Amino acid sequence: MVDRPDSELPAEDLETIDADIEDTEIEPIAEILYLREDGPWYTKSELENKLLVDYNIETSRPTITDRLEDLMAMGLVDIDEAGDTHIFYYKFEESEWPIPPDATLESADTDITVREFIGKSYVWWSLSAILAVLLGGLLMWAGSFQVANSFNLPVTNTDLLAYGLLTFLLSYILIGISLVVGLLDFATDADPPDFLT
Repeated sequence: MVDRPDSELPAEDLETIDADIEDTEIEPIAEILYLREDGPWYTKSELENKLLVDYNIETSRPTITDRLEDLMAMGLVDIDEAGDTHIFYYKFEESEWPIPPDATLESADTDITVREFIGKSYVWWSLSAILAVLLGGLLMWAGSFQVANSFNLPVTNTDLLAYGLLTFLLSYILIGISLVVGLLDFATDADPPDFLT
């Protein structure tokens, strides 16, 4: 094996490749795919351009195809399809394609904990709407039972039904406020007006 101390590839992968001194393309292609400077995968045309620009190696597309097939046979490179194009990427045992082993996944801004979710003002508006619906329902049931002479309360039937309908109206208003505040929260970074928070 030829000693190549300037290679970026791991030593065991270099031993697997063990390129002939005349084969000037296989190690650079493996190195390009391993380093992932322009992305986690490459097309043949991107490899051809990268070989010319970074390694000063002018080669043909069939030669690149042959070298990629060699690297795939060695188990170092894999192929997939993206639309009608073949893409090639370096195989890392530590992770599945296309995530390289040194990638760190960051949580999206929309990922929040339950505590953060409950702390949102639109959640409190929604909870208030649910309580208003429950209270309105109880008042309506009480009015209905009183009309049927099941029991008597010190409040008239008409008043119970009116209070129940008013709490239902209040719940619709609260639901509307919670939707507006929630949409503002999700759609923009702008803070809702103070009276809504």
